[in-house]
Amino acid sequence: MNLSSIMVGRTGRVVSVIALMLFSGLATAQAWATSYPATLSSPIKIAGGGSQGDARDGDVMPDVAYDPVFQRYLAVFTTPRNAGGESDGLDVYGIFLDRQGNPIGPEFRISDRNIAARIGGPSVTNAGPGRFLVVWTQRKTCRLAAQLVTDSKSRPDLALLSDSVPIHSADVAYVPTSNSFVMSFVRGDDYLPPKMFGSNTADCGNNPDSTSRIELARFALINNAPVITERLPLTADHGAFRPQLARHSGTGSFMIAWEDRRDSEEQPYRFDVYARGLSKNLVPQPGNIPLQIGSYYFNDDDSATWTPRPIVTAGANGFLTAWFDHNVQPGGHLWTVLARLIPLNGQPGASFTAAKSSYGEAHPGSAPTGFLAGAWNPIADEYLLGMSIFKETFVGYRPYVLVQRIDPTGKLLHLDGTALTETDGGFPVDPDLDNQLYIAITVNPWVNNSRSDYLLLYSKRAPIGGSRYPDIWSLRVGLPVSQGGYAYLPFLKR
Repeated sequence: MNLSSIMVGRTGRVVSVIALMLFSGLATAQAWATSYPATLSSPIKIAGGGSQGDARDGDVMPDVAYDPVFQRYLAVFTTPRNAGGESDGLDVYGIFLDRQGNPIGPEFRISDRNIAARIGGPSVTNAGPGRFLVVWTQRKTCRLAAQLVTDSKSRPDLALLSDSVPIHSADVAYVPTSNSFVMSFVRGDDYLPPKMFGSNTADCGNNPDSTSRIELARFALINNAPVITERLPLTADHGAFRPQLARHSGTGSFMIAWEDRRDSEEQPYRFDVYARGLSKNLVPQPGNIPLQIGSYYFNDDDSATWTPRPIVTAGANGFLTAWFDHNVQPGGHLWTVLARLIPLNGQPGASFTAAKSSYGEAHPGSAPTGFLAGAWNPIADEYLLGMSIFKETFVGYRPYVLVQRIDPTGKLLHLDGTALTETDGGFPVDPDLDNQLYIAITVNPWVNNSRSDYLLLYSKRAPIGGSRYPDIWSLRVGLPVSQGGYAYLPFLKR
């Protein structure tokens, strides 16, 4: 099947410059007709070592951001290509892509030495015209490092934040109105870190009695050095992990979602999902928002890395949160992607199912795993959930990259934009997978006069006959923007 011929519909992450224009009233647009089609490109490999012949060729954990002024993406990922042995960490690498999603020049090293932690990937945000900021965790010291990326030149790592206990799992957002950054992170021991190619990745602890908490920091770059201007805790010390941060471009407010063990009752695989909003001045809303309480993530195979892994995405009128849920049923395990909308001023709506995966049998050594990404397109006014996930087949687990369109009211949409009546959404967009780790999504809302693109990044092994270890792949989705029910915005022309 030629994927470029498949017609689908899409959405993506907010791009600040465009969203601010829309929210400020400088332009108005008629909403997209939900049945309007889009085109899905063939997946392409954009980065990957592939020269070592061993696990050092494994490029994983991508993230991506778009610069609407210079019209280029920066894709970042972690790689062990410079490791001399199992005791070494990873490096953060990057590659620029043009507005069509094609590589501009070769991959380049962002971290200045291979000590990036293996517990999770880097976080990247556009930091104004021509600039990107990349943040990651350094292993052993378990502190946060950063680099401001404007080109492919090598630069020393910037020491961002450290503490007397591990600091890790950062997610960063840019605030253009103050030329500053806001970052969520974990202070404390990690728990249930993902396994990578069978190796232990507990670089910053794997403490079942963890008292970690979620914190927030605001910082600025002064003379190219990060200066923390504000730091505050968002949870108590009861075991909170994997925070995800979103900034609403219209109001400047923030929402953070995370997985939490405050009610675990000493059950190591029991997790809750919480969120908390903050004003643009980082004043927290009263209390944490319980999105889901008391799910049990036990799996028969300890190679599994399932936990809730929540995400949060800012839309026009609020935020979309999503996470994995686990339910043991008589016929096997049911893994579900659940989602809830959180309005700017109000309580979250009811949870709804975005995708399901059922497992009837155990497959030792290759238990199912999954990762989520979210995006919103200010032109299409729709959310897109991306899922790298396994589904069970008669030959065992088969990995997929799935997407699910969601309108601003929480209704699921088919790939062609029509209403979805089934209860188990999630549509495969790359069927030629052998394995995958992580997924990332961003959006270029104005590629040219006729198309708006969404870019998905994920790591996978090449089709049969390729490398044993994953590379970084991308898949582009295009929406027509000069036809149909859309009012053309000439000032957005690039």
